[in-house]
Amino acid sequence: MSLSINPATLVPQYPVILPLTSRDIGLADAGNYYTTTTAAPATGIIGFATTTTFLIGEANPYLYLYNPGPATVYPALLKLQLTVVPTASAFMRFEHTIEQGNKQTTIATALTPSNLNPSSQFKSQALISVGANVCNAAGATRHLLGNALFRNSIGVVNDTYHFNFGQTAVEPVGIVATYMNLSLPLAQPVIPPGFCWSVIFWATSTSAGPTFEVDFSYFEK
Repeated sequence: MSLSINPATLVPQYPVILPLTSRDIGLADAGNYYTTTTAAPATGIIGFATTTTFLIGEANPYLYLYNPGPATVYPALLKLQLTVVPTASAFMRFEHTIEQGNKQTTIATALTPSNLNPSSQFKSQALISVGANVCNAAGATRHLLGNALFRNSIGVVNDTYHFNFGQTAVEPVGIVATYMNLSLPLAQPVIPPGFCWSVIFWATSTSAGPTFEVDFSYFEK
């Protein structure tokens, strides 16, 4: 009895070029890794002016991503560099949430993703915007995935805040008066097709939003 194989059903096999624990290089090599930044170097995008509570901040997230599919999106690294400090903020606090559906009603500044492998033909379908986004109120499917307190006082120009998703070990740095380069680990978000993800800045007594230069990296599969 002979066995017939349909070539169309075969899955392409590629050589392993690194240890399997090295997530980022393998994904970039396969063309599944993307990055996006604010368009002008050293020029930030201002956020919403009066995000004085988490509830207000959630309706006006600084970064918003909607995944129309067909792939699933996995945030890897978000870097926010403060170029203009928020007015009268008591601290620098961020939360991130995921929710089913696209709840955005006003798009602030849209970001354009780039594939980290320039020879890849894959293009990201994720819709990403930063700044003064406006969204509907949270619904029943909203989940709070994590929170981060980078400063217990107003930020300093050139502060850089790193959100390392899916990482567990980050060297702690003490709070200082001069600008800081801080990195925090957060659990790995999974954004399926048809879901949105928000990064929310808020601080009590804020009367002018923060301005950040943004670097955001993520992978899809």
